[in-house]
Amino acid sequence: GADYIHWANAQMTIAIRDASAANRDARFDRYRVGLHHLALRARSRADVDAFHQFLVREKVEVLDAPAEYPQYGENYYAVFFADPDGLKLELVHYPWGYWRKVQTEGHDPRPRYESKK
Repeated sequence: GADYIHWANAQMTIAIRDASAANRDARFDRYRVGLHHLALRARSRADVDAFHQFLVREKVEVLDAPAEYPQYGENYYAVFFADPDGLKLELVHYPWGYWRKVQTEGHDPRPRYESKK
């Protein structure tokens, strides 16, 4: 749209847009109580790389370029970016076998890191 960016597939649509004029100064703080960030799963590393090209082309703020992030798990490949209000978003390719195991066992054994803020 003219005032927002969106992408969709057969299952869902994600759209981001600027805050209204009345809330323009209210940047999102991911370290407050509530949502930290939203991660979306990609089918392949190539999809992460293509999405990064889209972000750059559309001048969306890229927080961390596509790379492996071993602190989040073996073969964890992601790009991190921000919406216009500062909400941190992520597109990640992480082998599906890992997520299936997490869903079956009911927990994610990767270590969690606390914010230094």
